[in-house]
Amino acid sequence: MKKLLALILSLTMIVVTVPAVRSEASTIYTIQGSSASDDTLVSNQWGLENDGSFTVETQKSGYPGNPFGRRNGFVFGMFSGGWSGNTLTETLQAVEGIDVNAQEAWDIYAEAEETREVIIALIDTGVDYTHEDLKDSIWTNEDEIPNNGIDDDNNGYIDDYYGWNFYNNSNRVYQGSEDEHGTHGAGTIAASIDNGTGVASVAGNANVKIMILKALGGSEGSGTTEAVVEAIKYAEANGASIVNLSLGSTEDDDELYNAIAGSDMLFVVAAGNGDSRTGIGTNNDSTPTYPASYDLDNIISVANISYDGTLDSSSNYGSNSVDLVAPGTYIMSTTPGNDYGYLTGTSMSAPFVSAAVAMVYSYFTDISLADAQEIVLNSVTKLDSLTGKCVTGGLLNVAAALQYDLSELSGEGWSEAELREIEEAPSFGFGNMPGGDFGSMPGGGDYWGRPGDNSWYSPNPGYGRGGRSGGGYGYYYGPGYGFSFSWGYGF
Repeated sequence: MKKLLALILSLTMIVVTVPAVRSEASTIYTIQGSSASDDTLVSNQWGLENDGSFTVETQKSGYPGNPFGRRNGFVFGMFSGGWSGNTLTETLQAVEGIDVNAQEAWDIYAEAEETREVIIALIDTGVDYTHEDLKDSIWTNEDEIPNNGIDDDNNGYIDDYYGWNFYNNSNRVYQGSEDEHGTHGAGTIAASIDNGTGVASVAGNANVKIMILKALGGSEGSGTTEAVVEAIKYAEANGASIVNLSLGSTEDDDELYNAIAGSDMLFVVAAGNGDSRTGIGTNNDSTPTYPASYDLDNIISVANISYDGTLDSSSNYGSNSVDLVAPGTYIMSTTPGNDYGYLTGTSMSAPFVSAAVAMVYSYFTDISLADAQEIVLNSVTKLDSLTGKCVTGGLLNVAAALQYDLSELSGEGWSEAELREIEEAPSFGFGNMPGGDFGSMPGGGDYWGRPGDNSWYSPNPGYGRGGRSGGGYGYYYGPGYGFSFSWGYGF
């Protein structure tokens, strides 16, 4: 049976909003022309350059929207300290050098005589493409005339100028506060560097663009396998090389496996954020999280390292199933409405690696994606604290990757993966809807499906959506679909 699987965001914690600090400067400088960043919040970005002075905010404050955090907004075991009332008792000490070595990487990249443009498909919530730090970082479909109501390029999507919303099946790739998770990841990857305001990113936007593919949304930040798979197909058809997947589930889904296995793109995937009850990281070797745990050559699985050089307590790990770590604790980046804020989770770690691979692939213009993956994984900074926690035992180091000796590449490429056989699900009719199908969610409304169409939600009076949260479950019968569970927040 084909599954309709809920995919839950890999976010564990939402913390502090930071008001935008704006500059009168209007010139946008690209990464090729930049050296040291003059972005106003870069000193808060320990993941780029950590001099040991970083400290977390010491007062609680509500993060706008808070759509995907745990119900209390914080995760047990996240810090070695804790909260006392509204004050954080923090005992972690930042350690100099626990970063991705971004400054040196920018300097090296700026000397490149030739580069190529790389498109990263961000399959996530939507992205605020009007944000002051992102407006020049977004891929656009040049074959489509925006807002004319016509499918100009005949690809089946009307007005898909900025990408597509597979969650709602529309061209609205930004819908407000529910899209802060994707907006945050986009800023880490490709926010403008050296524009005198906000944050810097790993890759900048001179040669790296973000394709917005909204597959997750709502108050729980969830979506369906169908939406993610269709987004993957769209990404490949429209020129993306790398896919960032800061999402996951404990359910192994054949459709999603095949979509990744059959793709020529590289997938950078969040390793996951631990036990749903405690928030403590689990071993993906024994308790897999998907798609991070798929044994496929074209996947990089990423865990979360904190600014003190240890694996964050919420991060999943695995000596065989997780490849490397990247900064993911208290990460400052863009949020909707020209704002900025901190988020924590492996969802924040994956964009660092996506951006790094994109830089490497752009810098070395004759290498393959498999080569770029190999370079990034072989260039990590080894740390004793990561022994047994990931395959490489190391932290992402972008500068080292850009200095890699290409003569050391194996040239092996990716082996061809065998696709899984998928049994087609039967169609179940119900009531007076010819060809229609019915499914229900305990404590929730009704889901109706029509052959050949996406599912859509039709609430009934007196029904809520309790079946989608707090560990409840739902099931859906329809043409080509199957049976699925939908868990609460996190995984």
